[in-house]
Amino acid sequence: MKVIHHEKMDIYKKSVLFLSHSESIIQKLPKGRREFKDQLQRASLSIVLNFAEGYGKYSSRDKQRFYLISKGSAHECAAILGCMNILKLIDEKDHLVGKNLLYEIICILVKLCQ
Repeated sequence: MKVIHHEKMDIYKKSVLFLSHSESIIQKLPKGRREFKDQLQRASLSIVLNFAEGYGKYSSRDKQRFYLISKGSAHECAAILGCMNILKLIDEKDHLVGKNLLYEIICILVKLCQ
């Protein structure tokens, strides 16, 4: 099977890993917390998709715009995890694993935006 160029990038691999981690968190959420489920699903997917779309652009300006959107979604995911942690909807391990992945993702995106 052929690999598309963006799939080789560390940021893409980490983003997909976070997407998978966020889905496992979502599966554990108690019923009645749909607002967290919906936001986390959209924001975690946005990290992956906006990075990939930006990677496919030719101009630096276009790339940066999509990378910034991806970075914003990563920050949104961090806030969602933080809120869920404060409300005791997720355990500390899931919180820390997610936040560490997001930190790595954000650091890479900051470099790509410069």
